[in-house]
Amino acid sequence: MALLYFIPVTLLLGLLALLFWKKPRKNINLAIGYRTTRAMRSQHTWDFAQVYNAKMMFNLSIIFILAGTPVLLLLGYLFHVAVSFITAFVFIMLETFLPIYFTEKKLKQLFDKNGNPIK
Repeated sequence: MALLYFIPVTLLLGLLALLFWKKPRKNINLAIGYRTTRAMRSQHTWDFAQVYNAKMMFNLSIIFILAGTPVLLLLGYLFHVAVSFITAFVFIMLETFLPIYFTEKKLKQLFDKNGNPIK
């Protein structure tokens, strides 16, 4: 039952990530794209963050579809349906927030506090 929500949401996130990966936002804006303080410091950080975050979210959506579906089926069979719903919710939250964490970590590694590339 949880798969009825998990698969469409994960596919939608994956398709949106693919769209943003292949057609990243070019200009810094407050409406569309990966918008954190660190990502908006310079055009360099903006360009990097748009592609890196979208690529990571797309890859995670593939991983969660392939690995999460059997896990949710098994949990739904072995335990109460609520367990599979909670697990699906956790998977979706991980797919949403892990790319943010890793993108911010990578931005911190590659760019200084002004948004200039570290040599």
